[in-house]
Amino acid sequence: MLLSLLFQGALLPSASKHLNMIDEHENVLKTFNDYTDENNIHFTCLELNNSHPWINKQIRDIGSIPGTLIAAILRKGATITPKGDTFLRDGDTLIICAKTYQGNDNITLNEINIDSNNEFIGKKLRDIDIKKDSLVVLIQRNGVNIIPDGDTILEEKDTLVVFSQKNLFHLA
Repeated sequence: MLLSLLFQGALLPSASKHLNMIDEHENVLKTFNDYTDENNIHFTCLELNNSHPWINKQIRDIGSIPGTLIAAILRKGATITPKGDTFLRDGDTLIICAKTYQGNDNITLNEINIDSNNEFIGKKLRDIDIKKDSLVVLIQRNGVNIIPDGDTILEEKDTLVVFSQKNLFHLA
């Protein structure tokens, strides 16, 4: 048994390579991450809840962003191949494909740390005063990344990641 394990576990890959049985240019077991590493595309997920405007709509009827594609739907432990007539349901996770942003274009990301004295604590994101042409694109809270919307309430120790154009960002 030990000889069999030694041969299969250690020698088989070497023997396969030595006998030219491995195609170095192909991998039939690729994942979404493999393509992200090799190409300028990115896969991201969008979790749908009962208040999302796409719930109970067919994919063909939603206003998707041109240049993006719903690559898969994760639903209750199953993976669904999306088609135009597929209905989106509460609890679905959409795997979305888009090109990776590569440029600089005078865009910067800045962080605002919300400490115990910050006036933003307890306020909705829509009610805080961030410089014009700036946008909070991410909130880091207790080790979790949150994609915010206007109703997101800010808490002490949040870190706001703010998109702005260079030379336009100013904190009072």
